Order: sequence, then structure tokens, then C-alpha cells
Amino acid sequence: MVVTMREFTFFLVAFLFLSSWTSNKGKIVYNEANNNSKGENIFSESEVKERLNGMYTIVGPFVVDEDILDQVRRFTSTDRSSSKLLLKRREHYFPLIDKLFMEANLPSELKYLAAIESALNPSAKSGVGAAGLWQFMAPTARIWGLKVDDKMDQRQDVVLSTQAAIRYLNRLYNMFGDWALVLAAYNCGENKIVELIEAGNGKSFWELRTFLPRQTQLFVPAFIGMCYMMQFYGDHGLLPSVEEEIPLPLSYIKIYKEINIKEMLKQTKIDRELFEEFNPSFKRNIIPESDNGLYVSLPDSLLTAFTDYYISKHERKDGLSYEELKALDPEMKFHEIISFSRPYVFDPHGIVIRQEEELEYELFIPASDKLSKSEVNSKNPEKDYIYHVVQSTECLMDIALQYKNTSVNDLIQWNKLDTELALTPGQVLLVSKSAQL
Repeated sequence: MVVTMREFTFFLVAFLFLSSWTSNKGKIVYNEANNNSKGENIFSESEVKERLNGMYTIVGPFVVDEDILDQVRRFTSTDRSSSKLLLKRREHYFPLIDKLFMEANLPSELKYLAAIESALNPSAKSGVGAAGLWQFMAPTARIWGLKVDDKMDQRQDVVLSTQAAIRYLNRLYNMFGDWALVLAAYNCGENKIVELIEAGNGKSFWELRTFLPRQTQLFVPAFIGMCYMMQFYGDHGLLPSVEEEIPLPLSYIKIYKEINIKEMLKQTKIDRELFEEFNPSFKRNIIPESDNGLYVSLPDSLLTAFTDYYISKHERKDGLSYEELKALDPEMKFHEIISFSRPYVFDPHGIVIRQEEELEYELFIPASDKLSKSEVNSKNPEKDYIYHVVQSTECLMDIALQYKNTSVNDLIQWNKLDTELALTPGQVLLVSKSAQL
């Protein structure tokens, strides 16, 4: 039989069309049914498992199970449009989160927690009242220093909410010493995790998993799935089209003086909708005065206009320079800029040459700076307490489990611990003698 070129082309197109609708067992299939406009991205489950097994994550090691594979399917196949939106938004917010986490000595990978919680949308609000990038409930937000009132909701301030999340994550890690347990506690509350561990149900997330609410059981697999998508999105065709404009990182200004938003928008020509998209924390038409400072987030080109307006309004008097104003009023607070779009300029002024100093070492590190010698003596630790020397990798939960009738809260209370600060190997903790080994 002779086949013409036209007939060959017809059969080829028909074959490719039918192939795009196939559903192969053991494969993750990306086609029109999975919200992909192109049908060429098909990856076998074995390839995905191989990538997962070779992928580093702070919640590992783990065994690739169906829950984890389902989360990979969710982010790379079932909800591709949301993943593409996430990949865009990360350009706005990840540079800032990376900077703050690095300064706090936290793993950068924790930024994916915000992606799971809010899809990197500062305006996000849940049905139960959680809000912002990190989805804090209002009472929890206030505990960690955020204001939630009729003027502003700092859960929706990218900088301040991330700083609050850092304090909370530090506390959880100092309690459990395991990032998978930290994520589980972030989802269902640390008290639930403490109860399960103290009841002898296990010490790791994977041991406690079956005792946790189903949402929490899936939370760590979702984190693993998000880590996978953020690393291997290119292998799954989650790439922007040539026509799409790649967003730039946002820039941030910390200000202290009141700003009338309506007046500012009129003077700077900044679009109101865009301003509100990146600054949802301000509920009224006013950015209130603040001794601690508040942040405004904008693309760098627009932040320049806002900064010029703020300087002309509050930091420029009678033509005096910054140095002259500072000399006149040493207590005056000036704006601060966080930008990822401007070159860093090293300022050589103000360098101080320090002489070498002889360091003094102590055998023991006090449990807390708040625990003075007089307080220790007044407690008569030789009579009421024994000493525990912190070993490397030990967390508060590890130590509490070594003593009968001792909880994490007991250790915190006995030693006046700041739970945002990590334990140090060699640090000495007081443990009540009633809590015998």
C-alpha cells in the first residue's frame, strides 16, 4: 500500500493526539487533563523516586511512600497552574526570606514552609482566621510580637511576619531538635507533639505519624513535595514561556514616621492596587508612626519614588544634609533600605581597628544570663537540684526524656531559658532532684 505524504501526516498527528490522552500505570502523566497545555511531559514514577532518594532535605532521611508521591503529583501535575504562580512569586519574596534566615542561622529550605502555608501570598487568609505568608493565628502572632488590630495586621507584613516565624521556628527546634517534628508542631501545635513523645509513642515524626491528625500526617510529605518541585520544576516542564516577564525581587524601606497613603499615592503616581498587593498589612489610609519601624514593600523602581517622598516629608529640613540633621538630633531615626536590585557599595568610613584581646574561657556556660549566682545560691542547687551538662545534638526534649516526671516546660522554668536561643554543648542545666534518672 502506498501512503501519501498527506496521509502520513494525518496518521502521525492522530497518533500524537491519542498519545496525549493515555494514562499509564506507574507513570506521572502530564496532559490536558492535568492542566498542561502540552502533552509531551511524561515522567515515570521510578524517575521521580530516584530523584527523591537523591534529594537532600532537612526532614530526611525518609522512605518514599504513596503520600510523598501524591504530593509530588499535586505540585507537578494536578495543580500545575498554582505551581507556576508559586515559581513567579518566589522571585519576589525568597531573596528577603533567604537573607533573614541566613542572619538567624536557619536552613534556607524552611522558606518552602511559607509556600505551603500561603502560596507565598501575603494577603492570604484561611477560613479559620490564619493570615499572611506564615499563616499565623491572631493570638499566636501577638505572642511573637506582631500587632493585629484595626489599624494594621502585621501578619501580612512580609518582613515582620518572617522575623516572627524565625523566632517561633527557633523555639520549636530548641524544643525538639528535629526539623520534621518542628514542621509537625507548626501545623498541629507543640503541645500535641510533646504529649505523644512523653507518652512513649516515639521520638521522630515518622514514628509519631500514625498518632497525628491526618492533616499533620500529610504536612511533612507536602514539604518534601514542595522541595522536589522547587528543585526539579524544569524536568516537569514548569517553565515560563518566552513571552512571560520574570518578576524582580521586591525592595523594602523601614520607616518611622506617619504617611498618609492617599496623599502619597497622588504625589508619587504609584498605582493603588499595586501598593495594596504588596502592602496588605495597612488596613486604613494611614501608615502609622512607629518607634520600632514599619516596612513598605515595592518593586525597586517604585520604592525610589516612595523613598524620595518620605525623605522630602520627614528627613529634609532647611536644606540640611543627613549628617547635619543627625548632629542636630542624635535620637532621630532615618529610613533603612533592603534592596536586592542595587549594587552593594562598601563604605570605608567609620572603620575601627581593634587590638587583639586575650580571651577568657569558662569551663561551664551558665544556663541563662538571667540566672545570677545569687539566684542559684538562693535556690541551694546542691540540696534541691542536680546538674545536667548539655551534650552535642541534645535538645530540651532529649534532656526531659532522660529524667522521670520532667517536662520541657520544667527545664525552661528551672533554668529561666530563652527558648529562642539554642542550647550549647557544655551548657549546665539545673534539674530537680525529685526527677531521678
